[in-house]
Amino acid sequence: MQLRLNTSWAVFVGMVLKGLVYVIGVLGIVLIFGLVIGYPVKWCWNYVMPHISNGALPEIGFWHALCLNMLAGFLIKPSSSSSSKS
Repeated sequence: MQLRLNTSWAVFVGMVLKGLVYVIGVLGIVLIFGLVIGYPVKWCWNYVMPHISNGALPEIGFWHALCLNMLAGFLIKPSSSSSSKS
């Protein structure tokens, strides 16, 4: 006696597995992006800011650096000038 899956069930399982692989891939990309953005901001802040402020500004952690980078992105938008010559 051989057990066979119904083809529609096999298609459904395949779609679910593809969806899980997609979600895991997107989460991995978000994680890598966060690490690439967060740690350089943290290192730069911790190297520069406590020294130029005589210790008035404390060192920050990874999550503070990531939030600081997002805040700077919200506040400082790149200006795009579209000049057309007539």
